[in-house]
Amino acid sequence: MRPAQPGTLIWARLFAQRVSDPPLFPQATIWQMLYHSRDGAGHDIAVSGYAVVPKRRAPASGRPVFAWAHGLVGLGDQCAPSKAIPDHLPAYGRPQVARGAVLVATDYEGLGTPGDHPYLVGDAEGRGVLDSIRAAANLPDVGSLGDIVIAGDTEGGSAALFAAQIAHKYAPELHISGVIALAPTADLPTFLTAIVKTPAHLGIALIAAAGLHAGNPSFDPGSFLTPAAKTDLARVSGECAAATVARYRTQAPSSVVGRDPNSDRATHAVLVDNSPGNADPHVPILILQGGRDDEIPVSLTAQLRTDYCALHVSVQRVVYPGANHSSVTKAAQTDALRWITDRYRNQRAPSDCKR
Repeated sequence: MRPAQPGTLIWARLFAQRVSDPPLFPQATIWQMLYHSRDGAGHDIAVSGYAVVPKRRAPASGRPVFAWAHGLVGLGDQCAPSKAIPDHLPAYGRPQVARGAVLVATDYEGLGTPGDHPYLVGDAEGRGVLDSIRAAANLPDVGSLGDIVIAGDTEGGSAALFAAQIAHKYAPELHISGVIALAPTADLPTFLTAIVKTPAHLGIALIAAAGLHAGNPSFDPGSFLTPAAKTDLARVSGECAAATVARYRTQAPSSVVGRDPNSDRATHAVLVDNSPGNADPHVPILILQGGRDDEIPVSLTAQLRTDYCALHVSVQRVVYPGANHSSVTKAAQTDALRWITDRYRNQRAPSDCKR
């Protein structure tokens, strides 16, 4: 593969919407795509993803874009969402295609492509999102790009926030109008400390260790994992999240975690660096979370809002008391769709911050 500018298409192929089944998007064309991006060292890499392009003509003012950043799927190439598009349709994506927006979804670096997936490495995932938007602009019938809303869930919530954070330097030509973060993995030092104490989430701790090492070679998973758990990372790197979580669900935390991840200064520094909220993304933000979330502590998004307010960011946080981690998407649907529409209409975004 010859190097090319980030976002340059390597190939795009039609994804068949079978006539015998109800089409996923009746008035649109689905493309699987491979595009150029950059890794943390600035090397040219290939990243996969998919896009949904409405058949209606693009407006003269530019076609709106809804970019989706997916949540945790695992580290194996077979887990990449573009390999099973019907199983990985973005939240709130259908109404955006219906309005004429192009929908684009990245797999991120190392999922479905050579190399390891840098799970929770903010800049790496942010580049994957931004370059997917650039790649979609080169697909047939897209036209010029207009306002862009980026949204994501959990891992993707953090990826969406980092995409906006780095866009003004990495992709200044893109006009991002706002970011929706559904239960983002904020405050990684606290997040990792919380999940290593819960058997149901121990597998996520191993995925995080492998992913952070993939994006930061100096990051040592052995700084907090037991020798047996560290040895198992090779297997973790080749399987999907459900398999990893299931294997560790019955294990005692002490068999996996040797010490607090934050007790090692270098490990703590990597966790801080890859936590959203450390820089101004220069766009409005909407944070959505269920009050009964059992994976992302609700206190993390409260602190994230505080951090953004301190940076003078326009940020609103809405918590749905009866919703858990998986049901918040439905609970927040009305608010999210209204907020997205307002961003495309260039309305003033609501904010919880006192001025």
